[in-house]
Amino acid sequence: PPLLPQTLAKPLSNPPNPVIEHKFKVRKGDTLATVLGRAGVNRADAHAAVKAFSKRHDPRYIRVGQDLKIRYKVTAEDILLDKSDRRTFAGFHYSPAFNKEVRVARGSAASFDATVVERPVTRHVLRSEGIIQSSLYLAGKKAGLPPTNLAELIRAFSWDVDFQRGIRKGDKFEVMFNIVLNEDGKIVRSNEILFA
Repeated sequence: PPLLPQTLAKPLSNPPNPVIEHKFKVRKGDTLATVLGRAGVNRADAHAAVKAFSKRHDPRYIRVGQDLKIRYKVTAEDILLDKSDRRTFAGFHYSPAFNKEVRVARGSAASFDATVVERPVTRHVLRSEGIIQSSLYLAGKKAGLPPTNLAELIRAFSWDVDFQRGIRKGDKFEVMFNIVLNEDGKIVRSNEILFA
């Protein structure tokens, strides 16, 4: 077989250090600083990062159950030698709303900058229907209605339907509703019923 021509690959003069990301869930009673402390961020970096964050979003309004994506820079040598304790805190990402993310990143050695990024979402109209065997709730779950839409459907009919005595086996329901998907295809909002 013919020999392939040899090409010389030039190494990057200053290859970027890779960034790894760990999620830390906000617990009851947490502040932004306590979550950063739990992630191993030193007090000075945590204070500077919170200060940058507060210019874009009030840190008092981080919500329980939300994820803080803590980011660290590590060198290739640290990865090869499994020296994870040598990683450097690079910042964090937090989503106060389904379509917005606050990103805090290390600027210089001791300072941090914060930016707000709009997250792409798409809206879709879905239709669902089902036949009730025992309850509207179970029929709605079987039909794949998201919990928020199912709750809204029950609420919408609660003034007109006695769910204890007015529902019979074989009754049908139909509903059209809006959903909002994030860039990963995950439902981030689904509480608007258009027709039922």
